[in-house]
Amino acid sequence: MKNAVLAAIFLAQLALAKDIQLKLVWRDLPHSLEGQKVQITQNDQTVSSGVLIGLDSVGLTLNTRPGAVTIPRASILTIQTHKKLVRIRGRLLGTAIGCGIGVAILATVLTFTHNEGGVNTNTLNGAAAGLAAGFGALGYLAGNQSDRDRTIIQVVPEPTVPSTKN
Repeated sequence: MKNAVLAAIFLAQLALAKDIQLKLVWRDLPHSLEGQKVQITQNDQTVSSGVLIGLDSVGLTLNTRPGAVTIPRASILTIQTHKKLVRIRGRLLGTAIGCGIGVAILATVLTFTHNEGGVNTNTLNGAAAGLAAGFGALGYLAGNQSDRDRTIIQVVPEPTVPSTKN
C-alpha cells in the first residue's frame, strides 16, 4: 500500500513537468542556447553533457569536465536543455502530499503505541516521526522535479531543393 502511494505521488509530480519538443534544421537553432547546460545525443546514441560555448556551421562546442569538445553537426540527433522555473507549485504540492501521508502514518503509530504501550514505545514513536519527515522530503524532491521544464530539440536534415534542368 505504501509503495502504491509513493508511486502515485511521484507520477503525479512528474506529470506536471513539461517537455517541449521541437524539430529544427541546423540553421534555425537558436544562438540563445549558448551558455546553457545541454545534453547532446548523437546518431550512435552517445550522450555528451556540458555548457554550450559555440554553435557554427561545422558543429557545436561543449565545455565538458575534460575540456572543450567539438561535436560535428552531422552526428547530432537531439539537443536537450533543462530549465529550472521560478514557480514553486510542484514543491509545495509535493511537500503537502508527502507530509500528509507521513502524518497519517505518524498518527496511526502514535495511536497504537498509546493504546498498547510497551518497552519499544519511544522507539516506534521516533521511527514514525522519522517516516513523516522522510515522506515530506520525498514529496519536496518529487515536486522539485516537476518545477523544471525540458526542451528537446531534434535536429532534422536540411530540406533539399529540387534542381530544375532546362
